[in-house]
Amino acid sequence: MKIKIKGTVKERIWEWSFIFITIFYSFYNSIFSRNVLISIIGVMFAAIVVVGILYKQKGKLSKIEILTFIIVWGFSFLNIIFFKVPLNSVIRSFLFIFIPMIIAGGIIDLEKNHAFIYWVSCFYIIFLLCYLVFYYSRISTTHHDYIDYMGFAYYAIPSLMIIVYEFFRKRTIISFIMAVIGGGYLIMCGTRGPILCTALFGCFCMFMYIKNGSTKQKVGIMLLILTGIIVLLNLRSIAVALYPVFARHNLSTRFFKYVIESRNVLEGTGRMSIYKVTIDNIKSHPLLGTGLFSDRKLFGGNDTSYSHNFILEIINSYGILLGCSMLILLFGLVVQSYRKTDSEIYRYYIVIYFTASVVKLMLSYTFLGESTLYILIGICFAALRKAGHRNCYYEYRR
Repeated sequence: MKIKIKGTVKERIWEWSFIFITIFYSFYNSIFSRNVLISIIGVMFAAIVVVGILYKQKGKLSKIEILTFIIVWGFSFLNIIFFKVPLNSVIRSFLFIFIPMIIAGGIIDLEKNHAFIYWVSCFYIIFLLCYLVFYYSRISTTHHDYIDYMGFAYYAIPSLMIIVYEFFRKRTIISFIMAVIGGGYLIMCGTRGPILCTALFGCFCMFMYIKNGSTKQKVGIMLLILTGIIVLLNLRSIAVALYPVFARHNLSTRFFKYVIESRNVLEGTGRMSIYKVTIDNIKSHPLLGTGLFSDRKLFGGNDTSYSHNFILEIINSYGILLGCSMLILLFGLVVQSYRKTDSEIYRYYIVIYFTASVVKLMLSYTFLGESTLYILIGICFAALRKAGHRNCYYEYRR
């Protein structure tokens, strides 16, 4: 797939730079966080790009996205003041980096820039794989049976899903190879959540392919499913064969260990007890909740211990009334934008970012640090806006 240049080169450089610092925020951050000087350069570059793109988009910014940003930011800021939430690095990033990505998701034209996003996704997967294999795994002192590179795995899933989508869209050899490499990378990371998220999106792609495909395409998918079933039936033998290879290179063997020991790879890791503590706290503070970041206090104040559930964390932070209202509006927006849009690209990106944010947050991490969640909101608004413009155009043509 070639990247077609539409518009002036100068305009595309602005757009691509903006995409890189928003959609690929974790990639951008990993490059520009090596030391203080590089971090300063990264912040200055991001500020220039954001100001530049907003200036170029003046008059084109949708009022609904701006209003949503203001409302979410305002309620969150009031929450911070009311509950005296400390302005640590997580909260500062939440307010000044992630919530503004609601606007970023609405600005980016995914139909025009999908090719660029796909190629950067490929490069990002290769970058992560090389960094993990040739550097990070070599300095790790954790035993390979217990290594869980959760952050590395979750960083990769939006890009990997975009690659999987491109494979089903174009069926190229490169996209197939990159999807296989990405799947191998997730196994090397040794965490099950990202594998589950990617598998769910893969199932969605296969369902849509069977639903809309020709007879030949349906046969191809059935063969792919059959191959998957064969792999699953022989999963223990594959795990036994690969276990020593991964162990020798200090890559995570955690996933293989589950399979070899015949344990359920979806087996919980104490999450039910975590949920119970959070639910009990919600019952004690149903009206207003206990504020942003407060679930950490329930588990000793450790930043790595939190709700591990998007719905519970939202309700615990904002209270039942406001929290449930926010969740209903979010899910309603996702469903409505998916139903209304006639753009295949936007439809798939909605599913990609829903899976990479909401589904992920139901398993791990926190909405305070999940940029994909806010980009999802912007993408949904953009999908609705484009659908409205096309409907107006069709009415005019009539």
